[in-house]
This record gives sequence, C-alpha cells and structure tokens, in this order.
Amino acid sequence: MQKNKNMTNKLKTFTCAFAFCIFAGSAFATDWPQQIENLNEIFTYFTNQRGGAFASGLVFYHNEQIVAAEDGEVIINLKESQNSCMFDSPLGNSIVTVNSDNLMSVYGNLAQPGDSSRQALKEGDALGESGNSGWHKPDAGLEYQIADCQSKTLINPLILLPAKGEYPHFVLKNLIVVNKNGYSYRLGSTKNIPAGTYSLYFEQTEHQPPFRMAVLLNGKEIENITYNMLKKNGSQLTVDGKSNYYYSTIFPGQNRQLLANVTLNRGKALLVVQSMDLKGNERNFSYSVDVN
Repeated sequence: MQKNKNMTNKLKTFTCAFAFCIFAGSAFATDWPQQIENLNEIFTYFTNQRGGAFASGLVFYHNEQIVAAEDGEVIINLKESQNSCMFDSPLGNSIVTVNSDNLMSVYGNLAQPGDSSRQALKEGDALGESGNSGWHKPDAGLEYQIADCQSKTLINPLILLPAKGEYPHFVLKNLIVVNKNGYSYRLGSTKNIPAGTYSLYFEQTEHQPPFRMAVLLNGKEIENITYNMLKKNGSQLTVDGKSNYYYSTIFPGQNRQLLANVTLNRGKALLVVQSMDLKGNERNFSYSVDVN
C-alpha cells in the first residue's frame, strides 16, 4: 500500500513539473511562421535525429510562403552555409531576429537571402518562400529555431506555438536492458534478469514527437529526461536529465534511444516508464522482472 502511495506521489510530481514547463513557456507565445493544417506537416521534430546530431528546431515539409512569427529586430541575415552563435546546422539563407524578451528566432532554408535593409519585423510580415539553400533533405522546407543565446539554450518551438490538432502519440516498443558487456535482455518477453547495472533503451522511431520521459524503479524515480530544451555544452548540444546527455549517449545506434541507467538488485523489480506530451497527456508502461 505504501509503495502504491509513493508511486502515485511520483506521478503527481512528474505531472506538475511538466505542467509548469508548459505554463512558463506560454508567456512568450508566438504564431506559426508557415501555415499548416496539423502536425503531420512537420518533417523533423525538435531533438529528432538529424545528421548525427539533435535537430535544433522544427523542419517543415515542402516549400511554402514564410512570415514572421512575432515582432522582432533583425540582427543577422545569413547567406548559404554561414553559421552564427549556437546554430550548428548549415541553415542556408536565413533571417535571425530577437524579440523584447531576448529570445532569438531563426528562419532557415529560405529560397532567397533576406532584405538587408530591413531592421525590424512585425508579426505576419512576409519573409519570402522556403527553399533548398540549406543542407536539408529534398522534401524539407523551412527550418524554424528559437534560442536564448545568453543561456546557450535552444527551445522547442512547439512549446510557444498555438496548438494544431491532435498531438501525435508517443510510441514505446521493444524495451531492452543492456549490461556493460553489451549483453541485452528484452523486457516483456524476458522474466528473469541477472543482477547488475544496465542501460535501458527503447526502439527509436524516426518521426517521434518531442516528449518528456521518466523512469521509476520500485516506485522511486531514477530518471527524468526532457526533450523540449537543448543546452550548449562546449561544441555540442545536450538534453537534461539526471545528467546532461549528449546525442551519442541518447542515440547510441541500432535504433536505440536511452531511457535510463539502472541498477537491478536481486528480488522483484517493477519498472514504470512515463511519457507526457505538450498537452499534458500522460501514458504509463509497466514491466515486472525477477532479478537473480
């Protein structure tokens, strides 16, 4: 009974923390830089795998007319493969603005360079059409990033943009634990696992939406990773959890994505994986194993 109560408290804490993140972001809301009907028109989500690194913004499908998502001062017009500040991907022709809250917006992969005479933009001002000036896949259009260069942080634009239809469901499948020798055990089909320290992974889906994940072991939270913010650490970007995780740790290959590092002691072990999307929809997945 006490274990169930602790589990409930953990779930409430997880929900409240994520709700605060959504509420805090709403104070800096922006409009869509490209008209879309639903989120299926997003080619790459924030923190998806992209060219051996985290995707640092949203990439939309196809070439469309682009407008300013909010009022802002134009601080940089990038041409072709120039880079600036913390924007690591070759963005092509791009316009970078800063708003009154000192948040930077980047409109990348535009067909033509921005007008160098424009010093300010109003929400809805035309920026031209997206194109193929950056290093993108053939069907990709606008790349839209939001960043705070002072704190060296990139922000998931979906936190600040108005909702567009149903949010895609998070898919969790083929959970495995892998020990330091590389031997793996698949949860759900394996009921007995040797005691030891493991990395817990799930099978990564290419077009997975951003999300927040927590892992509980016997009612105690052992990991809580958010994919709605990226921090600059040296020359690389990291996601936040119990540690700052680099891309190579989160995505080590073989279609695996890290959930947690876990030490399993002898006895019964109940692993609960929690996911929550930007609307606050929560899903829980439970796995019970005997550790010997």
